[in-house]
Amino acid sequence: MTSPSKTTGSVNRASWSSPPVRLSQYLLTPDRHGVYEIGVLSGVSFIPRYLGRAWKTTIRDRLYTHYRASHNPAIRQMRETLYCRWITTERLPANVAESFLLGVSSSLDLEKTYPWNRRMEWKAYWDQDS
Repeated sequence: MTSPSKTTGSVNRASWSSPPVRLSQYLLTPDRHGVYEIGVLSGVSFIPRYLGRAWKTTIRDRLYTHYRASHNPAIRQMRETLYCRWITTERLPANVAESFLLGVSSSLDLEKTYPWNRRMEWKAYWDQDS
């Protein structure tokens, strides 16, 4: 499998679902593979705090897991006030899409980071060129 282009891959041309939905409304999310953000609303602006992938499962299943019993303490504590949005991934595996989005966010757009992501999943993607 060849790695996707870091500038022309399927992910950066995709759009996040809009408008964001409450995490508690995970049943409204797609039963498909993809990547998702969990965050807060400030006025009408969605502020992402966590990026995840649904690679071997679906976006709906992952968001249900986060809502029911997330491994992330911030999500567990704030679950009733959180929102989510997603991108379904057709041609690009969700784990690669997640790595790409984390890498771009962490290296190029410092204002849009994912502070609740504790692991450095994005490194696997960027290390492919090493």
